Amino acid sequence: LVTAAEMMWVDDLLNKVDANIEFLSQLDIGYPEFESVHQLQCNLDPIGVALEFMDQVGRPVTKDELVRTVQKLSGVLLSEPVA
Repeated sequence: LVTAAEMMWVDDLLNKVDANIEFLSQLDIGYPEFESVHQLQCNLDPIGVALEFMDQVGRPVTKDELVRTVQKLSGVLLSEPVA
């Protein structure tokens, strides 16, 4: 999702990757999950609107809510390492 990020956030996102390099290097994400993330990127507009609406409630969106929203709007079920 880095490609969809605003440029001002890219440095922060890359710093998070650098800080978690050991954990990230142990993740096993196969082609089906990679393809699911691609399908998710194709549906970012309605997902973004839904997440912004949820954010306006005044609390952070939980991982479970994110997974449910993505599945409902795009048909993609995010696995634990991807979510």
